[in-house]
Amino acid sequence: MFFFTKQRILIWSLVLFIFLLIPIFTGKGLALSVFIQMAIAIIFALSYNMLLGQTGLLSFGHAVYYGMGAFIVAHTINFINAKVIWMPIALTPLIGGIFGLFLGFIIGVVTTRKLLA
Repeated sequence: MFFFTKQRILIWSLVLFIFLLIPIFTGKGLALSVFIQMAIAIIFALSYNMLLGQTGLLSFGHAVYYGMGAFIVAHTINFINAKVIWMPIALTPLIGGIFGLFLGFIIGVVTTRKLLA
């Protein structure tokens, strides 16, 4: 059971504060890229923990949406570099998330055999 004590709140607030300062001290470059990749891996690990740790169900189905979102983001960046489409690079993760959501909806409708009423 997770209890909100003053000590835990202080520790996690300090961790959050340090994470907010990382981009300021690393600037633009390899270190910032590594921290971003670490953050993505942390989010992926949290989703895995929710599946296996909280529910006890082992499934790597969420990796499909994660991978397909990354696939679409990579192609979107290639299209941006080739000047086929124009959009800010910062919005490309949003494109990946929206595509993952759409793919999850399509696969969910097919696998549960539920049609929209």
